[in-house]
Amino acid sequence: MNNYYVDPFAAAGGTGSLEAPYKSVATLIAAGITHPCTIWIKRGTTLVESASFGLLLENNSGELSYIRPYGSGRRPKWVKPSVSSSHITTTGTRNLIITGLDFLIDDDSLTPNNGGGFVDLVLRNTTGADIDSNVWIEDCRFKGGALTRSGIYGGNKTVYIRADNANTKRVNKFGVRDCKFKNLSRGVQLQGIDIADDNTDNRTGTYYSRGVKVERCSFVGMSHGAVCFVCVESKNSAYTDDEYQSVARKCTYSSYRWDRYDGTAIRVDAAFWTYHCNRVMFESLIGGGMQPTEADSEFIDFDGLSWDCVARYIISYNNGAGSLWISTAARARAAYADYSSTYTEFDWFYTRRNGTGNNVIEYSIFYNDGNQRSDKNGSDACAYHRVTTYSYNCIVRKCVHINMTAVSSQYMLANTLTSSGATLVKLEDCVFLWKYLTSTKLVSQNPFTPSTLDIKNCVVYSLAWDSAAITDVTNYLASIATLSGMIFNNPQFVSLPTQPFVSMDSALNLRLKPTSPCIGAGANSAATVDINGNNARDIFWRAV
Repeated sequence: MNNYYVDPFAAAGGTGSLEAPYKSVATLIAAGITHPCTIWIKRGTTLVESASFGLLLENNSGELSYIRPYGSGRRPKWVKPSVSSSHITTTGTRNLIITGLDFLIDDDSLTPNNGGGFVDLVLRNTTGADIDSNVWIEDCRFKGGALTRSGIYGGNKTVYIRADNANTKRVNKFGVRDCKFKNLSRGVQLQGIDIADDNTDNRTGTYYSRGVKVERCSFVGMSHGAVCFVCVESKNSAYTDDEYQSVARKCTYSSYRWDRYDGTAIRVDAAFWTYHCNRVMFESLIGGGMQPTEADSEFIDFDGLSWDCVARYIISYNNGAGSLWISTAARARAAYADYSSTYTEFDWFYTRRNGTGNNVIEYSIFYNDGNQRSDKNGSDACAYHRVTTYSYNCIVRKCVHINMTAVSSQYMLANTLTSSGATLVKLEDCVFLWKYLTSTKLVSQNPFTPSTLDIKNCVVYSLAWDSAAITDVTNYLASIATLSGMIFNNPQFVSLPTQPFVSMDSALNLRLKPTSPCIGAGANSAATVDINGNNARDIFWRAV
């Protein structure tokens, strides 16, 4: 292992040894390094520079290299000198762990961060075969300033690890672990390559990255989401927890809203997001605060060409929507208009997987999601779950939905689907409970039909409904959905939560009375398990 030391308080002319450290990372880059190595940054110091490593961190030695602290005192601080610069950039990276550093911005409290992110790593693959990149950022802290949240549409990706667009094979195994993000635009974007053997057929022949992970991270005061996976997949099922599972797990998120408007448009905020992904797992995620200032304020977003993904053990609260399923014609690699004489819409968007489908949300709690800022001038796109355009077989099961504030304009579903030819949305073994809701219209925007919406073994009830309202709800849902095993009655929680759950432990305290109609009433069509590893036989988010 080769060792290189950096101390910004050292005298100029150092050789990079412990006794005579380099004064800057730029000096180290100019001198060069040999892998495997550790680049040591001295504790108690502050670097102010933007380091462009080029290919210097592309380590093909077969062993890991590191960037980490040494000495005693506080963690090293690394400040990027301007909002448009980055702390670390590369054009090639492999077999590298960055750990134990605090990344900050030189904040003048005046300039919106419409420029660079913090760490921008490119992963090359020139081998002609799939490779493991083994690039990880661990135990680092990223903190923005007063206006760092004000990044332009698309987000300033604080950590951006991405496959080189010139790659023709996969780069696998990279991500972020045990890190903290505060007062930033977008937290993490991890991205593979978007090429396919056949641009008209998304079923096979893609080269998405595998083993891409974000674990045990916190995102506080964000404005543009926590994690965005692009062109990422698990090698096996989303449920298979192995080295090639792609997953965001055990993370927390809070949104910060005041500066979301940039003078022309309100930017979207999706906390955990997939785009062109297969079999991604979102697991044990908690967060909220994305109150609706426009339609896109959802906690889970299965976006264009996302298939067979799963979100489970989710605690979502005070968001414009709990989830979104979406795929427009523009999300596909080829334009349907050019092939409409060859394929039907159903063949193109469902059979050939140029839409979004087979994504599951299960064993989760949604609290006060979909509330309107004003019931007189609200957004009817706000709901517990939004489904739009070419989305198929969207499944919500074993979930509890509780609203403790809304009187009207709060919806189970918001629908702008143009899909056809398959069951589009399935709700199973779910609870929908309102304390004050008087409205009986529970789906906004376009109505479903019984062939496109399937609701099975669900409890749907407002404490404010009388018998006439329950009749109206029953008739209304029967007109738009295929119903079976429905319960229009109080689910009988031991106590109703007056505030959101802020941890999994607090959520586990949500309990049913022994007389609850939910107990033993589930359809139980899925063999998946709850957060305790049990197969729940009840209409609830976990086994009773």
